[in-house]
Amino acid sequence: MREAPLILVVDDVAVNIKILEVILRKAEFRVISASDGPSGRQLAKQEKPDLILLDVMMPDENGMESCARLKQDPATASIPVIFLSAVTDTATKVQGLTMGGVDYITKPFAREEVLARINIHLKIKSESLAQLQEQDKKISEFRDAQHSILVQEEDLPAAKFSVFYQPLESAGGDFYDVIAHADNSFAYFVGDISGHDLKASFVTSALKALLNQNGLKNRRALDCITSINQNLRSVLSEGQHLTATYIVLNRNTNKMVVVNAGQPGIIFIPIAGDRTPLQLNFGGDVLGAFESANFAVAEMSVAIGDRFYLFTDGLVSNDTSPDLQQGIEKMKLLLAGYRDLPLKQVVQNIAKDLCGSKQEQSDDVLLFGLEV
Repeated sequence: MREAPLILVVDDVAVNIKILEVILRKAEFRVISASDGPSGRQLAKQEKPDLILLDVMMPDENGMESCARLKQDPATASIPVIFLSAVTDTATKVQGLTMGGVDYITKPFAREEVLARINIHLKIKSESLAQLQEQDKKISEFRDAQHSILVQEEDLPAAKFSVFYQPLESAGGDFYDVIAHADNSFAYFVGDISGHDLKASFVTSALKALLNQNGLKNRRALDCITSINQNLRSVLSEGQHLTATYIVLNRNTNKMVVVNAGQPGIIFIPIAGDRTPLQLNFGGDVLGAFESANFAVAEMSVAIGDRFYLFTDGLVSNDTSPDLQQGIEKMKLLLAGYRDLPLKQVVQNIAKDLCGSKQEQSDDVLLFGLEV
């Protein structure tokens, strides 16, 4: 059986509390009470009532101040507040609603009015909660769908890659993919769709399809990205674009082709020499913004054991440390210390060191490690 709604009454006059307790309990509500604003706020935080009846005229901390502080506290911000007051002027009523109250009842009040207002706002709260739960369900389903199209390390062990991906929202706008070709070559893609909201994540399924369609064995890497650019222009919304790096590695010949479209670069750690991490800068136009885009292309010979780290800017810059290059330099120093560890462990360590906790995150975070 569902528990009756809990109402918190905050009033400095004991007789007012008693009257409201009688009215509410007869209507089968559960009731708790406090005689001042600070005590009421503390009780609201502890008990999480479904609704608060709050007197306006109270000593020390009046109802307006209490309401403002309730709305500032994440633990109590969503609790509906109905003001009760003998003050009837319009300016006070407007102030109460501005402070975050959902309604205003003047004293002396009628039993029927109090119960009607309470029931209305409990219904509104219940419907809003149901909508949020339905939205969360849809977002969860979309997150699962997005996750399902992301290739996992165990799916293609011969590709020798490791990835850390942590979206800002339930689903993100960063994207990666790995495609295996019959001649023991692999295509690797890392992209960052502009925007931090779910709209950005809607593009990923189309991008996955375009990569599989265009990343064919006999297509040059540049041709693949050029074709994707043309198709993306009809998929992306106005003002939206995509930065990306596309690598094709032939593991038989140890030849690599890199196509870059505005990504911040690649960090390369050669197996030979002192194995100092090197930043490879390519540049190139972004995807989806220009009909005739110029992408940076580089061809290079690689050695077995060489490692390449691709990343999106959310890994190396955030609200507290916005300097992108400074973040890249920090990443290089960290990689120098971890270079003898297995690739998977390096990726996990670097992600932990650079992006910290989810609470500090201000963008999607993606780090992709590739070993020749």
